[in-house]
Amino acid sequence: MLTKDINLKEDRIMAYNLYIGANNKTGKVEWGTIERILNKRHKGYTLAPVIGYWQGKQEKSCMAIIEAEAPLVMQSLHELQRELKQDSIGYQQVNEVQFS
Repeated sequence: MLTKDINLKEDRIMAYNLYIGANNKTGKVEWGTIERILNKRHKGYTLAPVIGYWQGKQEKSCMAIIEAEAPLVMQSLHELQRELKQDSIGYQQVNEVQFS
């Protein structure tokens, strides 16, 4: 379960790395589900296939990089967790996004 979201800068657009594992039931990364959920709230993002480890076991995973406000990211994380039947999804607030 996602823990309480602490110290997120809710009023600023920040970059977030999301570490999304395979569906716990199928063992597969559900790219279509991930894209569908992220497209609901985010105009743009980057997805990359990665290898993750959970409880000593290797699994195909996905890293999503999103630039958004914290509430939108948290809504997406909770929906991803629910839809993909994940125990947890890791995330990292990286930095404030700058545009020139």
